[in-house]
Parts: sequence; structure tokens; C-alpha cells
Amino acid sequence: MIFGTRTNVGTAAVVCPVECIGYNGRKIKIPIGESGLGPITKAMLGEITGRQLGIIPSEWSVEVPPLA
Repeated sequence: MIFGTRTNVGTAAVVCPVECIGYNGRKIKIPIGESGLGPITKAMLGEITGRQLGIIPSEWSVEVPPLA
């Protein structure tokens, strides 16, 4: 088996806020909110975790019945 175990397989995704990007010796600031998440990061996090938890339906999510 390449990934996971017999009963636990899948992919993982994480969303991390980025405060700035270093480019050509400069720091390019990216606006973030008080929570550390900007509006785009917050929306992406909500969409990804919603699908991971089954709160948001997705044609890519398939429930696999447990092995007997």
C-alpha cells in the first residue's frame, strides 16, 4: 500500500496564512485580518475543511463503507 492504511486513506490539505513574501530583497506585505487570516485564506479554509468534514457536499468525496 502506498498511502494510508487499510481503513484510512486520502489526501491532506492545509491552508496557512502568509503575512509577506520575500522577492528580490523586498518584503511584499499581504493584508491579513486580526485572526491572521485574510478574506481569501478564510474562504479557502472554510471550503476545504467543509469538504473534509462532509459539511459541504463534493462530487470528489466518496464515502467508503467500513470493512467487515
